[in-house]
Amino acid sequence: EIRHKMYNDTVEMILEKAASFDMPVVVTGDFNFTVASPYYRALTGGILSDVSKVAEVADSGGTIHDYTGITDGATIDFICVNKKVSDVKTYKIIRDTYDGKYVSDHYPICADIIL
Repeated sequence: EIRHKMYNDTVEMILEKAASFDMPVVVTGDFNFTVASPYYRALTGGILSDVSKVAEVADSGGTIHDYTGITDGATIDFICVNKKVSDVKTYKIIRDTYDGKYVSDHYPICADIIL
């Protein structure tokens, strides 16, 4: 299926580019695949690590909520770092609203990273 080729090619391209730098690398994005997928395992299984797994303090729950405010939806947004990043202090899922409304169907994520 074309979607699988796209995910494979995307992960391969990201890993290839990340490996080409001899410095800290931070990769962020809405990847549209979950932590249970083989694409996530490929993305985070060597050169890059998911900051939600290595941060000293990390929020848990999903990043997609489809404007409902649920917190247990799928996680498809990730921040990844290579081993040149010195430390990851925090990983946060921002669940704020603006005037009582969500500005996206995904929760923003952020991390305090020491390069």
